[in-house]
Amino acid sequence: MDRDATGVCLSIGGDIRCMGVGPIDGCWTIEIADPSDTSLGIGSVRLRDGAIATSSVGAKRWHDGEVERHHVFDPATGTSLAVSTDTIVQSSVIAAEAVWAEVFATMSLVGQRSTFSEDLACLVVRGNGAIDTNDKWAEFTNE
Repeated sequence: MDRDATGVCLSIGGDIRCMGVGPIDGCWTIEIADPSDTSLGIGSVRLRDGAIATSSVGAKRWHDGEVERHHVFDPATGTSLAVSTDTIVQSSVIAAEAVWAEVFATMSLVGQRSTFSEDLACLVVRGNGAIDTNDKWAEFTNE
C-alpha cells in the first residue's frame, strides 16, 4: 500500500489479510473450506480491511502408532483435542489483524467456544457438520 497500490490481499500461511479496494464491489471475497473436504466450500465472506483465519483439527495430522493425531492440543491432557460429533472441529475468525484472527480461531478450538465478544466475527463447524455463527458474522456475508 505504501507503493500506491489500491488494494492488497495476502495469504500468510493460510491466514488472509486484506486492505484497500478489492476486485468485487471494492471487497475481497474469501471462501471458507469445508473441514471434511477442503476442495469444497461452506460459505464465503467479504472483507474490505481486516483479516480472517481458520483453524481446524483436520490440518497437520500424523499417526502415532495406531492413533491419528492433529496439531491442536488440549492443554489439560497434553494430547490432540478429542473429536466427537458435538466438538468444534473448525473455527474461522475475522479480526482487524491476521495474528489476532489466528489466535482467536485456535482459542475457539481449544476452548470449544463459538464467540468471544461483539468485536470478533466467528464461524464454527462441529464434528457432525453443524455450522454456527455469531451475530457479527452476518456483517461479512452475502447470505
